[in-house]
Amino acid sequence: MPQLVIAAILISLLSCSDKDDNDPGLDCGQLACTEQFVTIMVSVEDQTGTPVALNSFGVTIIDTEEDITREVNDDEYEIMKTSGSYPLFGDEYSSTYQKKTVEVNFKGFDEDDQEIVSVDFKVGADCCHVYLAEGKTTIITE
Repeated sequence: MPQLVIAAILISLLSCSDKDDNDPGLDCGQLACTEQFVTIMVSVEDQTGTPVALNSFGVTIIDTEEDITREVNDDEYEIMKTSGSYPLFGDEYSSTYQKKTVEVNFKGFDEDDQEIVSVDFKVGADCCHVYLAEGKTTIITE
């Protein structure tokens, strides 16, 4: 039994690396990624902390104006409206933006299709998943 513990410690020490997943010199093919699907979510709240139900929202890549808004079904959208949480950037873009960052804009609209939220973020992807590079994921409306 003690040999098993020592072997486990040695394996974990040998598999450690001081390179992070964003290191341009790192070969992503060498990494074993988790099977989880990561999505960066933003929470839209009013000044009292109550979730804001957006009538619609959109996400665009700022430089290219490419619309990357995730399509969701009606049931998913109802859950988003109730919770005030909306998808910003997900692993469906992890290979496109691998070891890169990009600026995106999140816009939210009320029931009259008036823009009530417009916030810029910097997001990116390492070898495996997307991540938030800059920005706060809680958005407070006025």
